[in-house]
Amino acid sequence: MKKLLFLLSGIALLFSCSSDDGGTTNSDFTLVKKAVSVEADGSEGMTFNYSYNGNKINTVQVLNGQQVKYFYTGNLITKLERYLTANGTLEIEVIYYYDANDRLVKEESKYFINSNLTTRNFTYEPDGSISFLAYSGEIGSITELVSTGKYFFNEDQEVVKIETTNVNTNSTLTTNFTYDNQNNIFKNVLGWDKLFSLTGKYHNVVTTTYLDANQVVLDSNSKQYEYNSAGYPTSVITTIGSSSAKVNYFY
Repeated sequence: MKKLLFLLSGIALLFSCSSDDGGTTNSDFTLVKKAVSVEADGSEGMTFNYSYNGNKINTVQVLNGQQVKYFYTGNLITKLERYLTANGTLEIEVIYYYDANDRLVKEESKYFINSNLTTRNFTYEPDGSISFLAYSGEIGSITELVSTGKYFFNEDQEVVKIETTNVNTNSTLTTNFTYDNQNNIFKNVLGWDKLFSLTGKYHNVVTTTYLDANQVVLDSNSKQYEYNSAGYPTSVITTIGSSSAKVNYFY
């Protein structure tokens, strides 16, 4: 259930990676203000409150004390901090580095609980895909290459496929995504169009499927949305195997 809530809440954007800066422009300033999970008996579960400075996201505050803070340089999200508890314990820090064209070229994540450091370096290919090299090690030490891969995008610059190859085992995992044609809850967050996550950028992920090197399905999940008159989700039910969980959104 915790895995489901993590996917549903939007905190999954913690682990976002790069994308081209394509997509649509609009004069819509709708911003999600709150997300509330729903327990099996229909009662409210975890609550996530979103705060902004204009259309720059400031914090995601969880009522159990967890908090995610965002930092900008100009119009770009350049740092994220996740605090584990209300007493201010910093769990994760993510630094985003951009090139002169405002494209994300490196993502550095520090996990203070276990002193782990992971980095991803991105290369923008002529065909529109993005290659990456992923490294892992301890904070302050030289990191080793652990995986390579590539991101593929549709015409809306949503990621539709990720191919990841483990350097040690030489095994490849493929992740495929499908989307609806409605509005993502983070669509109007400034700088969000430079990133992507498991929840999408402009539209909403409907299915996620994981396949091995022989294209055999290893796992999958699906999402079912309800929308308001403006095309933004008011709720989503995520199903993984025989388990499902619901989150309601408020604007």
